Amino acid sequence: MSRDVRVVLLCEDDQHEQFARAFLREYLRWSKREERRFVEVKNVSRSVLGPAEKAVIFADFWILPKMGLRSGYAGWKRIAFDWPAALAWIGTLGACRLMDVIWGWDIFFLGLPGWFIATGLFIGLSAIRQRPDRAPLATHP
Repeated sequence: MSRDVRVVLLCEDDQHEQFARAFLREYLRWSKREERRFVEVKNVSRSVLGPAEKAVIFADFWILPKMGLRSGYAGWKRIAFDWPAALAWIGTLGACRLMDVIWGWDIFFLGLPGWFIATGLFIGLSAIRQRPDRAPLATHP
């Protein structure tokens, strides 16, 4: 049976990968040979999203106050969803995926560029988000 599809699994850990592979075998009736040929597994949380998460925390705690922006803005405004952090995560994942597709960089080499991309996106988006308020600076304990 010929398949013209390539499946990329974005898994957090081995348990999610095993579940996805079992789904392909059981419900799509893929053999192990088809699975090896058409499935590519990317463990994104350890290689791209982990550094992106740390970059957002670093920028929020250290860089934003030095730029005259408020650290912990979403908590200060009692906002349940911090869209600069979410867009930095999504943007980093997209940019790293593009680097993987265009230049063929392996996922394990995308952590450092992803960290810088996430930091830049979070700082820029936080500056846009905080522009109307110019919230007073928070002091860290």
